[in-house]
Amino acid sequence: MCAKLTFLLVKILLNTKLNMSMYTSHHSRSDSSSSSKQLKNVSQELKLLQLWKQQEIIQKDKEKIERDAHLAILEKERRISKKEGENRLALLGKELRKIKNRYEKLGQKENSHRYEEHSHRRKIYKPH
Repeated sequence: MCAKLTFLLVKILLNTKLNMSMYTSHHSRSDSSSSSKQLKNVSQELKLLQLWKQQEIIQKDKEKIERDAHLAILEKERRISKKEGENRLALLGKELRKIKNRYEKLGQKENSHRYEEHSHRRKIYKPH
């Protein structure tokens, strides 16, 4: 875009110089007034092009800021998501350990209960 803008500026300036060189001192006052109008038009166009260039730069900066903000938001969401996932895994691990401990305790109780039953039977059924 900057190259295009520069090309347009050079083209306008060259056209202005060519138009000015065509006028000589033997032209009437009306010719000089028309050349001053052309100069005003050219200067207006230059100002508009400069304004356009500034607006383009501002727009690019704005878009960059918006992209950076969006990336920052996405990164924050990713970190939060990762942390939540880690927390869920930790909770699942705790739950699994609790369940495992319960089964182990139940297994020990059942084994000890069976042993007690077995030992009672022996005591009951032992001949004296």
